[in-house]
Amino acid sequence: MRVTVDWKAACQAATSARTTTGVGATAPFSGAGGGVGHHGPVTDSEPARPTVPAPRPPDLTDAERVARATAFADLMATRRSVRDLAPDPVPLDAVRAAVRAAASAPSGANLQPWRFVLVTDPEVKRRIREGAEAEERDFYGRRAGAEWLSALAPLGTDADKPFLTTAPVLVVV
Repeated sequence: MRVTVDWKAACQAATSARTTTGVGATAPFSGAGGGVGHHGPVTDSEPARPTVPAPRPPDLTDAERVARATAFADLMATRRSVRDLAPDPVPLDAVRAAVRAAASAPSGANLQPWRFVLVTDPEVKRRIREGAEAEERDFYGRRAGAEWLSALAPLGTDADKPFLTTAPVLVVV
C-alpha cells in the first residue's frame, strides 16, 4: 500500500498551528524580510535586524591564505554525520538559537529566502515520517542506482526513518 502525503497541506497545517511558546508546537521561522541589508525576524514576534557590513579582511600573504585554507579543511574533516539520534528533550530556545544562525546564512541579494518550521507535534511528525518513508521506499526500489545502494549499505541507511518521530524537534526548511 502506498501512502500519499499532501506535503503542501501538511506544511500549511504546520504553519497554521504556529506558536513560539510550547510543547507540541509547530513554530515557523522566516529568514526573509526587510530586503537587502536586513535579516528577517527569526520568530513571528521578533523584528527584523539590520545587518552590519563585515570589515575588509586583513591582507594576507599567499602562504597565510594556504595555511588558513588548510586549517579550515582540516577542521571540516573532523565533522561527523550523526545517524543515531537521541530522543532526549532539547530546549526550544537552543533550537531557536541554531535556527537564528541558519537564517542569517548568505544568500543571493541577501534576501535569505527560506522559511524554517519547527515541528514538535507528534501527529505532524508521524505524517512527515510516513511521507518520507513512502518516498524513500520508491527511491530505493526504483530509482537508486547500485552504486548508491552499495555506498549506503555499510551505514545501515534504508527507507525506515524512525528518527522523524522520535526526535524531539524537526526543523523543516
